[in-house]
Amino acid sequence: MRELDATLDEYGISADAAQVVVELRVIARQVAELDHLLSRIPVPSLEDERAAIASALAEAAGRPAAADLSRSLSAVSARIAAAQRQRDDRDALLAKMQASVTEFEQARDELAELLAGARSPHDSAAAQLTGRLDALREGLVEVRGLTNPETDRGGQG
Repeated sequence: MRELDATLDEYGISADAAQVVVELRVIARQVAELDHLLSRIPVPSLEDERAAIASALAEAAGRPAAADLSRSLSAVSARIAAAQRQRDDRDALLAKMQASVTEFEQARDELAELLAGARSPHDSAAAQLTGRLDALREGLVEVRGLTNPETDRGGQG
């Protein structure tokens, strides 16, 4: 392991690769948090409840109960909308993670080529690999910040 770390350091990419892994783990935690939140919103039963309230509201038009039914309908609709936003956020994070992992695997393959001696540590492939890893990490930091504005954007969340 020390030998691999030394080789990665020689190519100047050890820290970049480690940061990509850190960012992937942070995003994976966000996905898990969203899954937990989604599990607490019973969307199918809320949709049934929304339909029942809407029907009751139509029947109660002009009567005192209409105002309360309208508030209930708004609250149930807001919960359903929140669940949809959370699903959309989770799906976007999962897609970003999949793309990042695929790019990381590509970088690993390029690194294997460098380690096999097919390229010098100072040629443009090594520089491109370093740049790709840095861009990948920055993209993950940006996604993390967009989906969770309270998270530190410094890369070590």
